[in-house]
Amino acid sequence: MANRVRPALVPELYVRSLARSLDFYRDLLGFTLEYDRPEERFAALALGAARLMLEEAPSLRAATPAEFAAGQWRTAGLEAPFGRGVNFELEVPDVARVRARLAAAGHVLLLDLHERSYRVGAKTCGCASSWSPTRTAT
Repeated sequence: MANRVRPALVPELYVRSLARSLDFYRDLLGFTLEYDRPEERFAALALGAARLMLEEAPSLRAATPAEFAAGQWRTAGLEAPFGRGVNFELEVPDVARVRARLAAAGHVLLLDLHERSYRVGAKTCGCASSWSPTRTAT
């Protein structure tokens, strides 16, 4: 791990259940565990060049000044779904396979796989496939 190149940006997300989130990110999306701190309910994940950190929220309320100083970064109370308004683009080796794993696990895509083009400066770039956040089927 000493020689690895660290990405310039690594999102750290609070989650309700680290175990459940690891099942989702590892088993369904294909991330691997890079390192963890079980005593802190924390895990760092990797998928290709993408990195992601997950931490089980010790509380849903905003951190007290003492908790904040100790590294609990909850600036406000947490309410499900956590991370509203945040979007991530993730490149995976086989998006159809990931979609199939999500469906088999009972996750419903809010927007199914599709192709999309975006203007980047004067050029148009395409995304081969993308999907929207999922929700668990009820």
